Amino acid sequence: GIPDMKTARLVFRQMFGGIPAPMLYLGQHSLQDLFQRRVVREFVANMMDADPEKELLRAADLRDLPVPAGLVWGLNDQFLPEGSLEFFRENLPGAPALLLKRCGHLPQRERPMAVLHFLRMFAARLAARSAQRVGVS
Repeated sequence: GIPDMKTARLVFRQMFGGIPAPMLYLGQHSLQDLFQRRVVREFVANMMDADPEKELLRAADLRDLPVPAGLVWGLNDQFLPEGSLEFFRENLPGAPALLLKRCGHLPQRERPMAVLHFLRMFAARLAARSAQRVGVS
């Protein structure tokens, strides 16, 4: 969990890319509450107990996805390890990507309209591709 407000502020800054100080102050309590939930505590505990040599997500898992994938990424993400964006781009070849400046780990919260627009375009592209396949048959 998040033991104190100082830690809550640190995690909040890591998760959000460019958050104004008043929002940081208001959000830190809800973030601390979130990390007190049982499901989140169990997830964090499992991550802490996990074998550091064991990969959480393997490159082959991404390359073998049975469904189309797109990538939405906040370029100011400080929550995931450095090199994570490159890992996903390399292992999701050809996946459309929305890379957002001044955005952290939660683009759906920080830039919801941009994410919505990307998802609609992605869905339309998939629908068009599916219609072409049906029309060809």
